[in-house]
Amino acid sequence: MKNLTLLLFLGLSAFQLDAQDPVRKVHFGVTVNPQINLSSFGSGESVEKANSISYVASADVYFDLSSRLQLRTGLGVRSVTLNHRDRSARWPSQGQNGEYVPDGSYIGYNTNNFFAGMPVNLKLKFNDKPNHIYIIGGLSGNFLIASGGEIVINESGHVWTQYFDDFLHEIHSFYATASVAVGYEMKLGKVKFFLEPNLENSIKDFFKNETPARANGKVLLAGIRTGAYF
Repeated sequence: MKNLTLLLFLGLSAFQLDAQDPVRKVHFGVTVNPQINLSSFGSGESVEKANSISYVASADVYFDLSSRLQLRTGLGVRSVTLNHRDRSARWPSQGQNGEYVPDGSYIGYNTNNFFAGMPVNLKLKFNDKPNHIYIIGGLSGNFLIASGGEIVINESGHVWTQYFDDFLHEIHSFYATASVAVGYEMKLGKVKFFLEPNLENSIKDFFKNETPARANGKVLLAGIRTGAYF
């Protein structure tokens, strides 16, 4: 009788465990973040910007730290596109009819740079409901894997091209950024979808070396991050 009672108890326990849907503490998902370059190395009258699109795509892992706090990390790739003219450079030959022309020269950047990296973000939910608003922010460390494009230099009307890998315009092999966003998450079945308008700024100068212009400055990007996880 005791053996039968024990067997019945174990069977009922197994059924209850199997019937319950345990709360997941680790989640997996994907993210895509198209971005617009808001500021290439600063702003002002000497900088002419053209709209350029960058992007970030990643495979993510989520860790639930509490009912309202979540850690998001993963592995991703990103492109950083630069498309602007900087007229702040000065050459002794900048002149016309014997007079100095301040904006007679420019350096034009048209480059695309690819990085592989790992973002680390902390997410704070405003409530425990399946559909909710939250804030999220963090850091991303990225390593350069490829770059291309050109830098055109117009020196007082004399145009010549300096390729992107020239030592004067060598970019940092490690590119770090900080980001902040407000997001909305919606649950459909077992999948959670989200939308995050965000701002991302480089922490240190983009290029390694000093140049005649602002090529050693920072990059500010605005994007709309979308994705899903389960």
